[in-house]
Amino acid sequence: MAQPLNIAIAGLGTVGTGVVKMLQAHGDLIAARAGRPIVITAVSARDKGKKRDVDLSACEWVDNPIDLVGKADVIVEVMGGSEGTARALVEAALKAGKPVVTANKALLAEHGYALAQLSDAHKAPLLFEALPETRSSRFMASSTAPAITSSPKCAKPGGRSRMS
Repeated sequence: MAQPLNIAIAGLGTVGTGVVKMLQAHGDLIAARAGRPIVITAVSARDKGKKRDVDLSACEWVDNPIDLVGKADVIVEVMGGSEGTARALVEAALKAGKPVVTANKALLAEHGYALAQLSDAHKAPLLFEALPETRSSRFMASSTAPAITSSPKCAKPGGRSRMS
């Protein structure tokens, strides 16, 4: 198998821990579909000491989320908020040419156009993903983002997405 795709996750609330759980529970299937393993190399959140229902022992803890940019191939931003650290992290990642996946609707609503321009200028995909436990909803802000040809089936049969 090819080299792993290293990701860093900023935000370990409901969505962030959901991403970790999904990758830990379905890592082999995801690796088979992606053609290489997906490895969480670093994480960041407000409270390092908070009890979380996920194993983060193999991940490097980073106090400043912006420092995640140098620690992974892809940045996953699930902190929330349209200003401050969330915006600074996404901007820094895009300027560094790193793909960004976010579930931050507020950030995209407030700054989506400017972030799309950064994405295009630095040829770094900016992608939006809904909660892992709901139907998948993707938004590609960048014309340089690779086409997504398949989507994991995350919704329970007959379930409703929080996006609907």
